[in-house]
Amino acid sequence: MPPVSLLRCLFALVLVCLGGACSRAEPGPPVASVSASPTSTGAPSVDGTRIARDATWAPGALVDHFGKHGNEGPWADAGAYHRSARDTIRTGRDFTYIDRTANVRRRGFYDASGNRFTSVTEDLRRITTHVRPDTGERAVVLLPESTYRR
Repeated sequence: MPPVSLLRCLFALVLVCLGGACSRAEPGPPVASVSASPTSTGAPSVDGTRIARDATWAPGALVDHFGKHGNEGPWADAGAYHRSARDTIRTGRDFTYIDRTANVRRRGFYDASGNRFTSVTEDLRRITTHVRPDTGERAVVLLPESTYRR
């Protein structure tokens, strides 16, 4: 049986990969455009419609995240959860922040009217999570280095 420290390292690696940090080496759709003009959040604006159309979940991540967060919303199944994530990217306010788990910059989208938050990798190719934050808008404001402004 492998030592506990080896198992912990392997578990941490799996978590980082599920969070999207390992997706850079994988081929993906074309990078969504980012314009040079900043939004009201201070982050460069992005084409949410294009990101929502092109971004993908890492293999197995959609089912995994629906298992973790599916009971937070009115999502009957993983398909409804997936559509809600894409809708949040299209309609939510975009901003950047540092993901505490993977310690990398992410692009976040927050829809205040539905209290929905979706995150994608910095290259805009992978959806990393979709949740309904317990503390609403306050949760995205308090993310590390968040550029989200009310």
